[in-house]
Amino acid sequence: MGLVYKLAFRNILRNRRRSILTIVSMAGGYALLSFTLSLSEGSYNNMIELFTSDHTGHVQIHHADYLVRPSLHKTIDQADSLIQQISGLAGVKAVAPRIHGPSLAYASDKAYPANVTGVDPRLERETTLLADKVT
Repeated sequence: MGLVYKLAFRNILRNRRRSILTIVSMAGGYALLSFTLSLSEGSYNNMIELFTSDHTGHVQIHHADYLVRPSLHKTIDQADSLIQQISGLAGVKAVAPRIHGPSLAYASDKAYPANVTGVDPRLERETTLLADKVT
């Protein structure tokens, strides 16, 4: 095995300019790859953080069949005690109840579909950035 290393180093040192150019090219490619991966991963994490802090939060709890067929009448019974339980869990920053419903918005001579979200302003302020966007 010693002979293999001896031949390898002799070959590397035989044409030093080519070896240095190869090493610099590989180091530059690695640096560029690291920068690109860091930039894309940071952008991806930033998008997730912006969306969850603005809209959904990281976890949602729904009525058992709400997602199959959404309805305003499919609410969670004893939501206050559930909120207290969840707030007491380790790692939970904040909890806020919401209710989503369809509506019609009227402008000039037309009606448009709109989604309405009802929130508890006090709890929502701790959960999302919605309060900063409402004037």
